[in-house]
Amino acid sequence: MKLNYLLTFLLSAAATERNGFITLSGGNPKGWYCIDLSDSRNILWDAFNSSCFVNPDQAIQCLDPIPSSDVWGIQAASEGVLVTVNGKTDFYVCGDRVYTSDKGACRELKLKAAGFKGSCGSFRG
Repeated sequence: MKLNYLLTFLLSAAATERNGFITLSGGNPKGWYCIDLSDSRNILWDAFNSSCFVNPDQAIQCLDPIPSSDVWGIQAASEGVLVTVNGKTDFYVCGDRVYTSDKGACRELKLKAAGFKGSCGSFRG
């Protein structure tokens, strides 16, 4: 699915529908995210205007307004509209952190985008 406008959406675990911020256990508060798919950099932004990136330990973090080189997107799948990073839809949960590679004793996770708003201007829903 390639769209040419801003997308604001919630993230949830595709299997459980639990939602939240990427770096928290599922549940409230709802974590709103945005990708400007017309921007070739395909940056994922959180509601606090921080760009999300894969850190050296392969954990997803959203804490800096400076964009990284990671490429974020969305992809239609049988589970719904899934979030991708660097072409992959597979994520792993270890404790309350989300990783792009299995760190051992982690469970698999697909990040599902939902509640699309169509604009990055109003994150909080």
